[in-house]
Amino acid sequence: MSSVALHVEGLSVRFGEQRVLEEVSMSAERHAVTALMGPSGCGKTSFLLCINRLCDHASGCTVSGRVRVEDEDVLAPGTDLLRLRRKVGMIFQRPTPFPLSIRRNLELPLREHGVRSRAALGEAVETALRNVGLWDEVKDRLETPALALSGGQRQRLCIARAIALKPQVLLMDEPCSALDPISSGVVEDLIAGFRGRYTVLIVTHNLAQARRIADHCGVFWLTDGVGRLIEFGATQQVFEAPRDPVTAAYVQGLRG
Repeated sequence: MSSVALHVEGLSVRFGEQRVLEEVSMSAERHAVTALMGPSGCGKTSFLLCINRLCDHASGCTVSGRVRVEDEDVLAPGTDLLRLRRKVGMIFQRPTPFPLSIRRNLELPLREHGVRSRAALGEAVETALRNVGLWDEVKDRLETPALALSGGQRQRLCIARAIALKPQVLLMDEPCSALDPISSGVVEDLIAGFRGRYTVLIVTHNLAQARRIADHCGVFWLTDGVGRLIEFGATQQVFEAPRDPVTAAYVQGLRG
């Protein structure tokens, strides 16, 4: 089996006449953490949204190029989007629990994907919450509203909701940026612990975080008003021996 879990070739994104991304090509290693960095507005989030076709919900969005997740052609017209989004989970910048109980937040997507047995649901809920270190904190209040949780707990609940479906890929769009430093550290440790279990792509503006947790890094930049991937490689290479002078200035804190 190839070590590549995600392969992107010539990906371009437009919103109407506005070009957002142009000719992005990269591969992400299976069960590794890949950090995507760069200033705001250079297309990093749009890139993530293409991988599980959430871009389909954006008005006027046109995507070209190729995206393959494992053996699946993501952009093919006949792609089963429900199955794709089970395979490719998404965690957003701000925690987005449903306005339901903690238990129902996890059961709802499981039921949507065919899990009906009460025993199977209970086991999946507990396993997912244990995997994000939340079980001991909430096991006695599973019927209470998820919106009553703290910000860090909400984000871990959202991660639990994604991994309950046993995805192959986790997309994370600045998952720590809305959290306090302690909660951010908890989530960061969680992401680092996913290495070897999930293929993780994380968008982050925190260069120190990327350096700590990522196996590979990509740097996006605006060139002539269009987002492009200007550098991609092993984390140590990107930070210590970048090939692009813009990357060198960025990781030194001189640009961006």
